[in-house]
Amino acid sequence: MAVIGINYDGGKRHDDDGNEFETPLVYEGVYLYLSGNDKELFKSGNFIKDWFNAKLKFTEIMDKEPYLSSSSSVNHFFFDGADYDSAYLHVIDGKPVLKYIDHSDPHYLFTQRDIFENG
Repeated sequence: MAVIGINYDGGKRHDDDGNEFETPLVYEGVYLYLSGNDKELFKSGNFIKDWFNAKLKFTEIMDKEPYLSSSSSVNHFFFDGADYDSAYLHVIDGKPVLKYIDHSDPHYLFTQRDIFENG
């Protein structure tokens, strides 16, 4: 099984008293751990490019590594404030349309459910 993850520094932190504070998020690269001790690093400085190249590498080795799992660092990267958002592909009248969640809506999980469930 292969594991994909993101190396970064910064983001949301807590001090010794439990108070939350943020430090600038610094993206460092994407890694792909393979069976054994093999590891591929993607460090172009461009997260989108590195993520794409890591996923492309996985498709090249799927015959040897048929499963891909995400490290918890993937979720933490986004929850710590990475400036990226998910787009959901919808097909409307036979044409592809990207839709995004409006996070300014405090009830988006309910009011915009169609976007992420049908995309």
